[in-house]
Amino acid sequence: NVLAEGVIVSSAKRFAQTWYTTKEKTKAIITVEDHAAISGFGAMLVFDLAQKGILPKKVHVMGVTQYERSGEPHELYVHAGISAKSIASTTQRVLQKV
Repeated sequence: NVLAEGVIVSSAKRFAQTWYTTKEKTKAIITVEDHAAISGFGAMLVFDLAQKGILPKKVHVMGVTQYERSGEPHELYVHAGISAKSIASTTQRVLQKV
């Protein structure tokens, strides 16, 4: 069994408030974004938490790593590795390592 909590936020600042109230039980943070992972929300979040001296055991950022093709949203999410199935399997894999 994997115990996970989903938090949907639009800014690192909003996430930080949730993080501060749950940091004792949080072992990993996984972010998912439908654009460039390297410069997106996950990167901002890690920077913000590091500035405060707070980091979980594991941070995993999922997102687009190359320029995408055109197509239906579901096809693009599958190709980028951010479909619901990919998110679920990545979450299980990451949480098994912490």
